[in-house]
Amino acid sequence: MSYDDKREEEKVIGNETKNEPEVCKLNIPYNKVAMRVLMERNGLSKEEAEKFILEHDFDEIESQVFAKQSIKYVILGINKIYKRFNVEGRSISKPLLNTVFTGIFGKILRDKSYSKRVFEESKEKNYIKPWVESPDSIRAKNIIEVLSTVHDGWVMDNQKGFFSRDKKYKHMPIELIGWKEAKEYLLFVEPILESIGIEVNESDLEQAYNKRVKQFFLDKDIKSEDDLIDQISKGTEFYPALNGQEDVIEALSDKKFVEESIISQIKGKGIGSVDSVRKGIIVEQIVKGSPDSLNEDAKKLTEDEVLLVESLIDEKNRNLEEEYNELTEKERAIQRIKKKIELHKILSEKVRKLREEQENKANTQR
Repeated sequence: MSYDDKREEEKVIGNETKNEPEVCKLNIPYNKVAMRVLMERNGLSKEEAEKFILEHDFDEIESQVFAKQSIKYVILGINKIYKRFNVEGRSISKPLLNTVFTGIFGKILRDKSYSKRVFEESKEKNYIKPWVESPDSIRAKNIIEVLSTVHDGWVMDNQKGFFSRDKKYKHMPIELIGWKEAKEYLLFVEPILESIGIEVNESDLEQAYNKRVKQFFLDKDIKSEDDLIDQISKGTEFYPALNGQEDVIEALSDKKFVEESIISQIKGKGIGSVDSVRKGIIVEQIVKGSPDSLNEDAKKLTEDEVLLVESLIDEKNRNLEEEYNELTEKERAIQRIKKKIELHKILSEKVRKLREEQENKANTQR
């Protein structure tokens, strides 16, 4: 269905509600995605991108931005999160597709199973609300999950690119490609999330991504570069998105190929070395800072890492003790100064009174 066809269908529905506002074409989520692609990837200025959107129909825009497939995975990812809040197991895909491609927030186009209703009054809104109002860290975690779904979709759709491009590491799980690469998917994700009231904070997302990377290494028991090579060489067992890509899986079964073509790129362009990630895990354990906060993840550290954590915590404690002693000594000095000031005031008052008495006595004798 072309964009113009969608607009015609939208107009039919719109006629039923005379007070329904006209949708600005530039505010349609799909077109917001297209705008960003035209500017960030195709090199158009904002004015040029707006002009192109306004003057062309859906099919012509899609031929330049190729966003429809990525948006399909964005909606799939959002639907996964939505179902976590939805005890009835309902899907948000249909109303969300309509929102993305027509801009009518929550209007569901007529078909055999749906009648016209408003999203604001529907159960879908109630299930999105917990996500919208969730703490920043939980919201960010869910958004990273959506980015991961989009990335998995890209890997599934770009099998040929594995051999034709010098970015083989991009065909690995999102936890290995690095935040710089992962956040590129915000190009498609952010406008759609905003259309359903979910704000995107890139700083929160980066923290959530880094936390996810550490958890990935702990869950997969990756403690060294050899461990990572072994995991990658397992193919779909390691990364299910590679399912059906037999030539890619065969290439990854060669550990030397993985080391030379994948690991080197992960270290240089992706999340960095295994050692750097493991150090991040160690630092996180130290930052938690109390025996009660040492969870199951701490048990996944190597013996050497446990010793390192212990020595670093000892050093941290020594530094804190020194700081405490320094602060308490300062506090004691401040108390001594206060007492001396108080004594000074008392003595000054006594001297003043004595002088006054002597002056009065002298005046009386005259």
